Amino acid sequence: VGIHFSNQLDFPVKVYWINFQGRRQKKFELDPREEKKWDTYVGCVWLITDRDGKALNYFVTHKVRVGKKRHGLALIRPENLPAE
Repeated sequence: VGIHFSNQLDFPVKVYWINFQGRRQKKFELDPREEKKWDTYVGCVWLITDRDGKALNYFVTHKVRVGKKRHGLALIRPENLPAE
């Protein structure tokens, strides 16, 4: 399966895959308004952090089949951030 990450924030974020031992593995960074598609497997956990490593959100991949669309959408936006 695939996941489509979209950073809708005004600051860059880091995207980590949480491995099978529960540890972060950094995959890439996304600048503000940047998007990236990534191939993965059903059930994988993806953690989004700020530059300092503070957790902002997470996504779990699942199977998506809408017409020819094969990527789930991971919107990283202000209303999905934890309350301060």
